[in-house]
Amino acid sequence: KYIVPITDSYEFVLDMDSNGQPMDKLGRSVFMVKMRRLIPLDDYIEKYGMTEKLVVQMAMDICHALQKCEDHGILHRDVKPSNIFVYRRKGKVRFVLGDFGVCRRMDRFRGSMLTYCGTPAFMAPEIECKRRISGCFNADIFSLGSTLYYMLSGGGFPNYYFDNGMNEIARIPAVSMNLERIILKSVQFYPQNRYLHADDMYRDLASIVPDDHKEIIDNTYFLSSKQALLQGDYEKAIQLANAGSA
Repeated sequence: KYIVPITDSYEFVLDMDSNGQPMDKLGRSVFMVKMRRLIPLDDYIEKYGMTEKLVVQMAMDICHALQKCEDHGILHRDVKPSNIFVYRRKGKVRFVLGDFGVCRRMDRFRGSMLTYCGTPAFMAPEIECKRRISGCFNADIFSLGSTLYYMLSGGGFPNYYFDNGMNEIARIPAVSMNLERIILKSVQFYPQNRYLHADDMYRDLASIVPDDHKEIIDNTYFLSSKQALLQGDYEKAIQLANAGSA
């Protein structure tokens, strides 16, 4: 329900030798997904804006998706705004997670060193530093928290200041203290200081009551403009920035 739906899949091999035999014995998988009714998150924000209550719902919906991934031994490795989509029908919305192109089956690589993979701006430190991960899926929780931090701080990212082994992160003044506390816990540098499971983060989110009418993203174009900058498309970033300031 909270993952982009797959309608079909098939496998193929890329190269064949002169005898018609596959040169690469590892097959490639292609997944057909249904995107017709899904709106990219940045497009949704530009059109409708985001209240604090809706941000909390988004975080809870993606927590559902991440817990389902963990239940199946999968680490997504690329949770970020451009991989979150919105299903909108009759005024109600649901947020879904997509693009599993760099995910990894952790049961096959238990205790192994994860390759440097994903989007650096939202990547967990242990993946960026290529540290070993043993049975822990909260690298994706870090990426979700980093996504929330990015959206709610006006395009910023957690900056770590270490003191006596603890890391201090700049606060997010635009949101309630309860939501800020949850986000800051999810983006802790050390995995053991974060939520261990997506269900843990979900329960904390479900316990808060955000303001239903509090708009927390003032400029609805900033997300797509900053995303264009991260992708190196400076012309598009300038166009979006100009549109947002009009």
